[in-house]
Amino acid sequence: MQRIIFFILITAQLVFSAVDYNSDSLSVPERTITALPFAYYTGETGLAFGLFLSYGSGPGDMIFTNTVYTLKDQLMLLAIADRKSNDIYWRNTLSIKRYFSVVYGIGNRSKRSEDIKYRYFQADNMFRAGKDIFLGSRLYIKLNNFIHIPETSGKYTDSLTVRAYPGSDSQISTGIGFSIDRGTVTERFFRDGYKYSVYYLYYPSIIGNIGSFHVFGSENLWHRSFNNSALNIQLLTRFSTGKVHPEKLSSIGGSDVLRGYPDRRFLDKSMVSFQAQYDIRIYKNLSASIFAGAGDVFSRPADLAVKNIKTGYGTGLTYGYGNLNLRFDIAYSPESRFNEPQIIILGFRAF
Repeated sequence: MQRIIFFILITAQLVFSAVDYNSDSLSVPERTITALPFAYYTGETGLAFGLFLSYGSGPGDMIFTNTVYTLKDQLMLLAIADRKSNDIYWRNTLSIKRYFSVVYGIGNRSKRSEDIKYRYFQADNMFRAGKDIFLGSRLYIKLNNFIHIPETSGKYTDSLTVRAYPGSDSQISTGIGFSIDRGTVTERFFRDGYKYSVYYLYYPSIIGNIGSFHVFGSENLWHRSFNNSALNIQLLTRFSTGKVHPEKLSSIGGSDVLRGYPDRRFLDKSMVSFQAQYDIRIYKNLSASIFAGAGDVFSRPADLAVKNIKTGYGTGLTYGYGNLNLRFDIAYSPESRFNEPQIIILGFRAF
């Protein structure tokens, strides 16, 4: 029953986000469809095929999907629907994964050689609705539906999630909370402006079959353009308390936060990270970038130490294509070998 409720909520939210509330067709901007197939190869995924797809007229009226399937039988889907109507801002973000993953343990001293491989299905849906309140601030109400089904037989059975929640094949939870955003960022290829955001989510045990926990944090963004270049800076913090599901722990590593490390390389209840990226125009909407980041995860503030700070760096290309910002990054960390960089190919910016 819980599984049925979960997918009804997802379906209702996706439809709600896509409804056109404006009955005056003359006032609706022209919408465009952008589709771009792609393929890539990495040691982690093998040969992969994907499709970027967007539909809409721009910010506040757009649906974006990124679908990837690999020859290792991994499926990943990310779908984002943005809508603005009657001064209400709606966004629905749905992530579906069916693939094997790698976990390296919990804590900032975990070793890459002590990896755990496991396969699972996961659907994670975040819905938010917001309205401007005062002094340029916007209040969002947020609802997060989450289901995680680890594979309990087959090649990858040593699952961190199975061991963390024994006897529960399907792990379901729903988080309810809010966020407050302040600031504006231009939508030009080279952005200007700032944005500050704080958020809180509570996952009660009565809505699901796992323990209750809390998640709260902040994001700070600053963008400044100069003629044919731009500087972008991000500061992230995230904290959690209670019986946190392993997939909801704070993490660093991946395609957005601390590029250069594998996805979710370091896990713990809390994290802090800083990254900066400098973009320079090559031709029209094609730019090259260099970036660097630093951060760490921790269970208690006392666990933070300069010697444990993780760093990552790299270079990349970004191409503005329709409503997409196609990104190709090559990233490194002190753990990676020069001939084994992290390759990132996505249809949106890192931050």
